[in-house]
Amino acid sequence: WLTELGINATDTQMLFDLLDDGDGEVDRDEFVTGLLKLKSEARAQDLLPVATNCQRILAHCKTLRDTVDTIAASMSPAASQQLTVS
Repeated sequence: WLTELGINATDTQMLFDLLDDGDGEVDRDEFVTGLLKLKSEARAQDLLPVATNCQRILAHCKTLRDTVDTIAASMSPAASQQLTVS
């Protein structure tokens, strides 16, 4: 039935997560509204928050990578030698 509407329902958990408003249940209104959103084409105003969140996540990942690199550099063999001698 959903396939006839052009909605891929093979991953039921993902479909549920897309339709659910966070309360762990999908009521009739959530189901209908969610299917309409899934069926309609994405507009620029729909994608802007997604793109903004992706940029924020990328910035956090870069900061995390820099922090891990700094920690790894401080744990180099020379740094380990200094800790053992002290």
